[in-house]
Amino acid sequence: SVLNEQVSEIVSRITNDKYTEVKIDDQLRVMVKSGNSFISMDYLSTGTIAQIYLALRLSIANVLIDEELPIIMDDIFVTYDSQRLYETLNCLGEYMNRQIIIFTTNAGVHDMFGQIGVSSNLIAL
Repeated sequence: SVLNEQVSEIVSRITNDKYTEVKIDDQLRVMVKSGNSFISMDYLSTGTIAQIYLALRLSIANVLIDEELPIIMDDIFVTYDSQRLYETLNCLGEYMNRQIIIFTTNAGVHDMFGQIGVSSNLIAL
């Protein structure tokens, strides 16, 4: 399905090709290809699960919504290490062609966007 393809593409990008294929069944169970078989995402790290959920949300937004509405994220990077955060922000910068509003307590997000060449504005509250 289109949703499985988009989720797989995003997960592959943000996990640096560690996981290249994701399948979501009719009961919304998520399976991830690991080696030659698919495993439940319950067996993955908290950070990887968070990345898969992000990929799922972004894919659903792309598949279901034709308009380019902004995407709002609220502190979704708390379980990410610096490499995971870098890959995710890089993917967001390249993959998403819409406005993304990120609420975060991680002061490094804005700097990391600058390092990867993605335009961003910082509003400190």
